[in-house]
Amino acid sequence: MEVLYSNLKPLKVEGAGTYGKKFVDALWGSSEAIMVVAYVSEDSVVDLGRLISESEEIQKFDLVVGMARFDGMTFGQMSALTSLDAQLIEQELGRVHVVKAIPVHAKISGFMAGDGHRALVGSSNLSGLISSFRQYEVDIFFDESPSAEKLYEFACEVRDKVSVPLDQAKEFVKLREPDSEILLGVSGVTTAESDVEILMTTVKFSIPLKVTAKSNLNAFLGKGRAHNGREIPRSWYEIELIVPKSITQKEGYPQAGTPSSTFTVITDDRLQFKCSVQGDYSKNFRSSGDLKILGKWIKSRLEAAMVLEPGHAITEETLSKYGRNDLTFVKLEGDNLWYLDFSVDNG
Repeated sequence: MEVLYSNLKPLKVEGAGTYGKKFVDALWGSSEAIMVVAYVSEDSVVDLGRLISESEEIQKFDLVVGMARFDGMTFGQMSALTSLDAQLIEQELGRVHVVKAIPVHAKISGFMAGDGHRALVGSSNLSGLISSFRQYEVDIFFDESPSAEKLYEFACEVRDKVSVPLDQAKEFVKLREPDSEILLGVSGVTTAESDVEILMTTVKFSIPLKVTAKSNLNAFLGKGRAHNGREIPRSWYEIELIVPKSITQKEGYPQAGTPSSTFTVITDDRLQFKCSVQGDYSKNFRSSGDLKILGKWIKSRLEAAMVLEPGHAITEETLSKYGRNDLTFVKLEGDNLWYLDFSVDNG
């Protein structure tokens, strides 16, 4: 048995494993797996599907969502689950299921391999795979024990006794509006208190949004990260903007390797987080510490406008339907303070 911690400051646990890494290791080392969660996020469903696709061993996989009937789902969540369900059917692995009979708030992942059962149980939902939220979770991993087998069998009971496949669940799951404050609660994101209108200077740039195949807005399709000799796909919300030298060399633009390289942005919807510029000619524009923050801010706007489905690459058509293909970047009065705008006129 191993206890897993989120390991967020100031509750760092020396030498402790994390839910996400342990889940990947268990999934990629198993022939069968079943997962029961209370809630899902769009990006975690997308990333789960990509992890399953990268597995060389998995022959059966089922996902059970426990609270969707009772709390509803957003269009994005339903779209992501529909895509995952289609993937599991096409690969003849299993299905996405939704609990119908009673609210199930349990979080259990059961795994089976030739050498026995393993299980993860605790407080982490599916978003624990990639979560940026500053919310502490604790989970327990059981390795080849009677408890692991019992948890696996119980997860199967939840699927078989109180759940139905996703296509049948669409008859009773209520779709709701997406959360307008999707980034609040994410580590490093706060609500801005400054009145940006009176702080704006004349230093202003238009940063183009590029839709290259494996970088910029579609960085999630680029090379993954090494883990135990294999490659974990990048999270769907990860982006890193490549800004042209013709812009980065203009007077006033933040410069890599100087105190101006890391700065605070206040967005048009009054969120506040850290960004930075890096690389040759300060060409890499990213959110500091977590590439998903800037990506989630941009992609959630496209999702809310119904021009982007979870897991899909952004195209020129996506941006055209949304109504713009750039970010407005304006220096504000204050120490390394900038305004970032991705709004559109819906009038």
